[in-house]
Amino acid sequence: MRQFTTVFLIIFISAHSFAQGKWSIDHEIIFDRYIVYEGAINKKYPIIMRLEESSEACTNMVSKWTPRLVYGWYMYKKIGKKIPLVGSVCYTDQCEISKKLFVPSDPINYSFTGECQINEFKEQFIQQKGHQDFLWKQKDGDTYPVRINVKHEYSWKTTAILKFQINDLSISEINLTQLSKNDYIEGIKIISQKRVSGKFHILLQYYHQSNPGSYGHGSCGAGLEEYAAHLTINERFEIESFDKLLYISCINSIFEIKAPYNVEKPELGLITKE
Repeated sequence: MRQFTTVFLIIFISAHSFAQGKWSIDHEIIFDRYIVYEGAINKKYPIIMRLEESSEACTNMVSKWTPRLVYGWYMYKKIGKKIPLVGSVCYTDQCEISKKLFVPSDPINYSFTGECQINEFKEQFIQQKGHQDFLWKQKDGDTYPVRINVKHEYSWKTTAILKFQINDLSISEINLTQLSKNDYIEGIKIISQKRVSGKFHILLQYYHQSNPGSYGHGSCGAGLEEYAAHLTINERFEIESFDKLLYISCINSIFEIKAPYNVEKPELGLITKE
């Protein structure tokens, strides 16, 4: 009888625990740091091209005038096969060429010269400074114009989303970009979450570059702007309140050591100095 009671209790507790819904906050950041072109080579061969710029320099001599690496692909619409591209981009007055792109002979094993040039390549795209169109050239072959239009603009802006989940299923999504009025959020960290009297309290941090697009150069080029925030969601999974506090800032010379919240009691919200 005792053994039967023990088994029954284990089954009851397991079933009771299984029936408990669990909730959590997940997040996603959507970046628009790429550009898409559509056009045609020599007015005859329609193509699509996608490029993503990086912060890496294409040479060891790094300065704010050094061309940066760019990666991507292009394809002929009729064929539909992506052809890898690698090259450099430079927007300063020191550069006569804005974009220099190559189809490397070996898309895995290649190297740049001191002039941001690849010696072993099959094809090349060149965009002169101040021009939108490219020139396309086969190595040791003919050169043709590439008329092109921008279909997706490169942007440093992001879209940050918080996802309220129950049993790992998204029930409600919150646009943190709109809520915080911050278009450049690059990172989110959930610090604490707790349900009190039916309401859901979330403490989080988010940050962005002090000078987006500076690639580490200039005033606060390598700095960050970090925020702490307290979000309250009601029983209908709607936003009840949102508070934020800039507590680390290169621009404003704010460097708080103690975080402005109590991790154990997120329901207290942000703790500010008197």
